[in-house]
Amino acid sequence: MSDPRDRYEEFRSARARDFLAWCGGRKPRADLERLYAEYGDVTSGERLDELEREFGSAAFADARERWRRLWREHQRLRADARTLGVAGDLAAREGGQQVRVGGELRGAPRLEWLGWREADRDTRAEIQRGLERGATELEDLRAELRGRRAGELAEMGFDPPRAWDEALRPDVDLAALEAAAESLLAATEPAYRDALAAGLAAVRVPADAALPIDLQRACALPAWQPAFPSGRIADALDSIAAGLGCRPGDRAGLHFDTEDRPAKPPGARCIECELPGEIHVVALPRGGFSDYRVLFDRTGTALALSFASPSLPVEQRRLGDPALRVAWGELFAGRLFDPEWIERGPLAQRAAGFERDARLPRLARLRFAALRAIAECALGRLPASADVGPAAGAFAGRLGDGLGCDWSGAGLKLLSTEGPGALDELRGLCLAGQLAEKLRERHGRRFWESPRAGDLLKEIWNTGTHYSAAEWADQLELGPLELDFLAREALPG
Repeated sequence: MSDPRDRYEEFRSARARDFLAWCGGRKPRADLERLYAEYGDVTSGERLDELEREFGSAAFADARERWRRLWREHQRLRADARTLGVAGDLAAREGGQQVRVGGELRGAPRLEWLGWREADRDTRAEIQRGLERGATELEDLRAELRGRRAGELAEMGFDPPRAWDEALRPDVDLAALEAAAESLLAATEPAYRDALAAGLAAVRVPADAALPIDLQRACALPAWQPAFPSGRIADALDSIAAGLGCRPGDRAGLHFDTEDRPAKPPGARCIECELPGEIHVVALPRGGFSDYRVLFDRTGTALALSFASPSLPVEQRRLGDPALRVAWGELFAGRLFDPEWIERGPLAQRAAGFERDARLPRLARLRFAALRAIAECALGRLPASADVGPAAGAFAGRLGDGLGCDWSGAGLKLLSTEGPGALDELRGLCLAGQLAEKLRERHGRRFWESPRAGDLLKEIWNTGTHYSAAEWADQLELGPLELDFLAREALPG
């Protein structure tokens, strides 16, 4: 058979280019069935046996880890390949859903991303009800997809799915992380309730009648919209990246697509066609705090990926700990909450007011991630044959209680979003926060103005995904990655 590394990288590049064309609004939904058929040897049983033999016979720890990553990735792709039909049906139906708003049919995906911008609360409520109906219609299909995937993993020896989660994260104590997520919720409860009441009042929503779309609007800080114009996002990014010596515009392989096209889906994505040589950030920025935050995040991830050494094997560029992507994105996006950036930037004259208002989106993200992490752990403990409906319903109920709004929509939809799982998100946020604190100690409170801090980051990024988040915390002497740090950092005072 061909070299598994070469075939895998060919497959990843082909899939990324197909996905890029869809994200840019240049073609219909990605044709994954064709790609998986074309690269069928990547997910074949013969390939899995070959990788398992290489893993078992590797003499050195580094080689064993690299073969383990390839083996696990090919196992994941095999499970993907065998559930493509259901996944494709779900994606097509989600993409085609529409919501009637004021007598007009509008696409549900764009409303999920942009519906909060409606200033009229009755219109937002109409959007929310329509989105919830659409989510509920597809909940059985989501449960079927989860069940089939769990069945495929069980055939490979991972039953319950928790065994797969542990195999992918050999240096992570999932039980301890679940307990820490519960502690984070308790620690942030009083401050979050205060921030939520103030945020809902700012958008004229009664605290006892808030809908998820109202929370989304409050977290977007619409009163601060003029301070975040769409035409200044690049300048704002440069205010952080230039001093570190990594301006996005100076990276030859880094491309930005911010044009609005009729078929372009909402959201912002970082897509690696060739790593590190061709990386795309695709977005639809309209201005405002939320757009800045998400574009800072995706650009931070893209910059880090662009500095990976091209001499690294594919498993140390494309595979590894997914918490790293979160960390590098948050290292940039987190500066929007940094008092030093706020007090010297466009918000300098009103820094105290912005810092107060910005507590809500920060705390809401932490609590949302913690609630999802707890639910993921609960689902992971269920046998592959179990009905996930009750657990999903319990999650939706607890989500409403934990975030302070009526979350009566489908629970599984919130646990199957793109990007890293909530467990990886929390670990990545920890790494970003603790690394930022270390950089402040070494290079000053405005560390992003220090070329030496930039040199250190580029050294880290040059290693690709060789090290895990926990290994970086150890090497950089950050201490253990602890969710308590996130709570302390987000709380006032």
